[in-house]
This record gives sequence, C-alpha cells and structure tokens, in this order.
Amino acid sequence: MKKNLIFAFSLFWLLTVYLCFITVEVSEAQWAENAQGTLYGENRGDHILLQFDTNDSATEYFVYRSTSLTGPWQVSGHFTQGQATTGSGAIEFTPDAVLMDLCYRVEALDATGLVIETYDPICVPKFVP
Repeated sequence: MKKNLIFAFSLFWLLTVYLCFITVEVSEAQWAENAQGTLYGENRGDHILLQFDTNDSATEYFVYRSTSLTGPWQVSGHFTQGQATTGSGAIEFTPDAVLMDLCYRVEALDATGLVIETYDPICVPKFVP
C-alpha cells in the first residue's frame, strides 16, 4: 500500500485548491504529471506544489530541480519517511516559477542509503497569469 507524503500545510493547501477552483481561471496548463502518475507538479506563481506517491520501503526522499529534463540536477529538498507520514507533497517557494519552466525528479532511498525508486521527471511550465 502506497502512502502519500505532505511536506507543507495540508489544510492550507486544500483550502487554497478549493478557493482556486472557485476564483481563478487558468488559460494555460501550468502543471505536469509523469506517465506513471507517480509525480505531479503545479505552478502556483510564487511556488511549485509537488505531489508524489511514497514507497513503503523508503526511509528518506530527495527532490531534485533542473531547468531541463536531462539535468544537471541540484538537490531542492530532502526529508525522511517520518516527515512524510502526514500527506502527499512538497512545496518549493521560488521566484523562478514565473520566469521559466522548472523540472523535478524524486528519489526514494532505503535505510542503507540505496536508491530504491527514481520517479520519472516532470517539467512544470512557468506561471502565466
């Protein structure tokens, strides 16, 4: 059974999503999802919201960011499975979200530090108001 992972304010996020559907009209797609449906990213203008499936065998996760699907990749976030028990996402606050497309990939590591799952990367389009 896969658990979901939240690394930010889940109640705030849910309320924001609900209100966005009511008050915001998006003219272009500003989100991306990989083919497996295991990694999803949405550009909210001042931040990127990432959601991904967790791996039951993982003890920690690394989130990487690039401006290209082929890299080079830089660590954007790191958290442990203990931090992942409350939900399904990570938020990166970045001014780059309005300037350019941003690509993300996630790696799940086991207790020995071995990468046990690498999620296919996504590129989230830049925010267009």
